[in-house]
Amino acid sequence: MRMIYYCPAPTGAGKTYAIEERLAEHVRCGETVILTQPSKNLCHQTAQEMSVRFPDVPVEVFNQDTCGQKTVSGLSEHLRNPPDRPHVVISTLAAFMMLPHVIRPERFHLICDEIPTAFVPDSIRLPDNHSLLTDALEIGDAGPIYGLVKVSNPAAIRKMAENRNKDVFNSLVNQLAKRIHQGRYSTYVDIKSYNGLLNGSKDDRVLATYSMLDPTLFLGFKSVVFAGARAEETILYKWFEGKGVRFVRDAALMNKLRYSEHENGHLIEFYYASERNWSKTEQKNDPTFRPKFIESVQSLFGRNEFVWQDNVINEVDTFSGVVSGYNVGHSPHGLNAYQHINRSVILSALNYSRSEGGFLTNFCGIGPDEQRIALAYHSSYQTYNRISVRDPNNYEKKIVILPDRQNAAWQRERFPGSVVIPLGIDSRDEVRSRPDKLYANATDRKRAQRDKLKDRQKEMMSNLMGAVESKQNKFVIDDCHGYSFNTITSVTSLQGSIIAHKRDSESMMLACDKAAFVSMMRQFASNVVESKGHNKLISPALFVDRDDAESRRGKLNAFCGRNVYLDIENGSLSHRQLSKIFPNIEMFAYNSYSHTKERPRYRAVFLTDSIMSPEMYTAMYNMICQRIELVGYKSHFGSGFNAQERVHGIDRKPYLTDLFYLPCQPADGEGFFRHYHSGRKPLDVLDWCNNSFSTRFDDNETPFSESRPLVKDISSDHAKLCEQALQRFRDQTVEQGKSHKALRALNFTLLEGGVDDVSRDMTLTQAANLSRSPRDRVRDKANLMRMKGCR
Repeated sequence: MRMIYYCPAPTGAGKTYAIEERLAEHVRCGETVILTQPSKNLCHQTAQEMSVRFPDVPVEVFNQDTCGQKTVSGLSEHLRNPPDRPHVVISTLAAFMMLPHVIRPERFHLICDEIPTAFVPDSIRLPDNHSLLTDALEIGDAGPIYGLVKVSNPAAIRKMAENRNKDVFNSLVNQLAKRIHQGRYSTYVDIKSYNGLLNGSKDDRVLATYSMLDPTLFLGFKSVVFAGARAEETILYKWFEGKGVRFVRDAALMNKLRYSEHENGHLIEFYYASERNWSKTEQKNDPTFRPKFIESVQSLFGRNEFVWQDNVINEVDTFSGVVSGYNVGHSPHGLNAYQHINRSVILSALNYSRSEGGFLTNFCGIGPDEQRIALAYHSSYQTYNRISVRDPNNYEKKIVILPDRQNAAWQRERFPGSVVIPLGIDSRDEVRSRPDKLYANATDRKRAQRDKLKDRQKEMMSNLMGAVESKQNKFVIDDCHGYSFNTITSVTSLQGSIIAHKRDSESMMLACDKAAFVSMMRQFASNVVESKGHNKLISPALFVDRDDAESRRGKLNAFCGRNVYLDIENGSLSHRQLSKIFPNIEMFAYNSYSHTKERPRYRAVFLTDSIMSPEMYTAMYNMICQRIELVGYKSHFGSGFNAQERVHGIDRKPYLTDLFYLPCQPADGEGFFRHYHSGRKPLDVLDWCNNSFSTRFDDNETPFSESRPLVKDISSDHAKLCEQALQRFRDQTVEQGKSHKALRALNFTLLEGGVDDVSRDMTLTQAANLSRSPRDRVRDKANLMRMKGCR
């Protein structure tokens, strides 16, 4: 088990003082300990305090002041051949991070004073000369959206990282090259954007990378301790925990602190300016707001001394000429010179960009609220804690002015008894974010989702033989497929099931390898059918008979499936554009029967490398749809079809049991069948599972195999279920052309809810009469009433 101790000491609680005692204890027990700190000034300060408090403890400091330009090499050599005596090694975290490796780390204890930065985003505009760097890289799989950066030419990357000749281009990419070369970070790219850059897309001219600190840097030592305020809320804590690191509170170190919770909260007034989350965009949208903010601060503070913080771009003009204001910058850790001041204001807008925040949310499982806490709120917390707030013996009134209500509310919770007061310069209503219904945060939600998918996948694999036996008893597989259904291999070679028509309860398994499946589908594409209804259908599922299922092709019958299908109509997303959104995934697309050149309608099939559980299929489907929307495609046109508007036109069919017509020639015009395979691989199901992310669709759909237990909770009140389902039907049919599918969805909800046939008939009839085409929907209702648990 990978384990790290941590001490979430509040600011001003004497964390460094307690660490010094721990250092002395280690040395007196015959141990050598490494201490990393944020700055060289803190290193010297700690060394000086150690010499006074513990003169018998040897201390060696490694930074630019003591080693010049050879800090890293000097530190590396010292740790390779340390003196034969217990002692303390103090270094900046930056120097420690640049070590190529630590020989026999089990000889040392490691203490990090302050939590290291785990997330380093980078964005470099390289529309023309990116190949100087990208030719030395290759991109590996890392889930639906992102790819892992790997080195294909180590010598070239090392040359850029070292940049001995001071080359201008190498200087531009130097820090990124260092992170890639040194291996302390895992670096990722957005696959679509990266491929767009390589292919010269006008929309993708920036090399955007996202580097996450590797937990292995801190593993293997005799012990590791992280000490920093609000540690559990940092990006590092959440990222490392998601990578399997177990964090344990260092109770002994916590007991050495002056206090574990802030005192004197009743002396603090938290003022705020904006009712909405503070950002540069907010300031740009209303240029008058910032001057009002500064004017209010000056009016409230008067001639009293105060500390302040602002974005670098604004620092020159923020409080120019105000001699009583002190700018503490963006790295205030360890600044103790302002404890006599009782006022502070933060004007800086610290937010991750949309792409950076998207990476943290979708790849790391760290949601927007958690990001804002870790970045903006923690920065504010560190800044105003430079003043008398950190002194428990100071009983004077303190005023802290923050940029927005949300920040102020968070800070108030850290100081019980404090109050939040608006400056009164913003009359807008607060914009509230949707709370997570089931989980404390996005990290827990993501972990639960991945665990669930893995459990369902394992359950499916363990029940393979049962599926084989079920199929053996009921079905004879056509010899033309080259398989008899008597081995597990035939299940894992599944490519779907063929169904003669929509109402047919029988399904014929299609088992073959990928090449044969693509070839077969291509042959189908040349078929001419009399009408759409005369064509056969395919489902990604393998259906097995079950004693507890009322049908043979319902959700309970879907055992597993392969390949993910999109039904795309009435949109502007072409299959070529779709292939660019997923540049590494093998897929094919073919026209539907109703396809025309003016109004393209087609189906896209994402090939997968293995069979999937029903839950896994729905998760893959939702992530594909979310990925398409993340690049700018909407679900519906604003007002009528417009080829210039980015609308995907996906007809949502997120379940294994959904049916899709086989390829055929269209009723009018020419058809197509496009296989995108060059340089591509089938979708890696396990990789997507390990890097899965929550989507906007997850809360709106009934979980696949958990629908039965969920129904039991509401089956006691069928009237309420019918009312809720009918209201959902009304909401879905505001737009014309939606009632047919909405009625089918309504019927499915009632069936799954165990509603009796009389109540179901009445509810469907009422819905049909409410629709825009009552006669058509009444006919649909008659057909739906014949259904018994299948969709």
